[in-house]
Amino acid sequence: DFPVDCLFTKFVVEMGDYRVLQGESLEAFNEGIGYILNRWSALRTAVDFMWGGDNSDLKAQQFIADVCSWFAQSRGPFSIDDLKTLIYEGMNDAFDLEIIDGSDKDIAEELLSIREECLNGDFRNVESLREASRIPNFYPRVEELIEFPPPPEDIEMHNINSNESTIVDGTCANIQDSDTDSDTVNKPN
Repeated sequence: DFPVDCLFTKFVVEMGDYRVLQGESLEAFNEGIGYILNRWSALRTAVDFMWGGDNSDLKAQQFIADVCSWFAQSRGPFSIDDLKTLIYEGMNDAFDLEIIDGSDKDIAEELLSIREECLNGDFRNVESLREASRIPNFYPRVEELIEFPPPPEDIEMHNINSNESTIVDGTCANIQDSDTDSDTVNKPN
C-alpha cells in the first residue's frame, strides 16, 4: 500500500503535471515571477543600460508578463528546456542580449520550483522575496556585478620616449628612443 502522496507523485511523473494554479496560489506565483525576474542581473543590466532602447522598462515588464502568460497558457508538463528557451529568446528579442552564463536555466529552475511550492500552498519563498524586495539593495546595482575598465581619459599615457610598441589607429607602431632621428620611427601606414 502506497500513501496517497506517493500515488499522486507517481501519477504526476507518469502522466505529466496538469495541475493548475488558481486563486491565491496563482497570485503568489505571478508575484514570485516578478520578484525573481526583476532581481535577475541580466534583466537589471539590460534595463539599467537601456539595451532595449528608451522603453527598456516597458520591455522588461512585457517580458515578465510573457513569462506569466506562458505558465497560464501551458497545461504541462512543464519542460525546463522550453522555459529556458522562452527566457533566452525573450531576452534576445527585447534587449538583443544572448545569455551565455547559464543563468537562464537557473531562472527557469527557480520559477518551476516556486510554481511547485505555490501549487502545494507553500508561499514562504514568495513571502521571503516580497520582504527582500523592500530592502533598498534588493536589486543589485550593475556596478556591483560588473567590473568596468576605466574610461579612456583615466588611462595613463605610455611614455613614448622608450622602446615599446603602441597601437595607433588600429596598427602597431614601434616607437624608438628620443635620442634617435625621428625618421627612424616606424610610423603606421
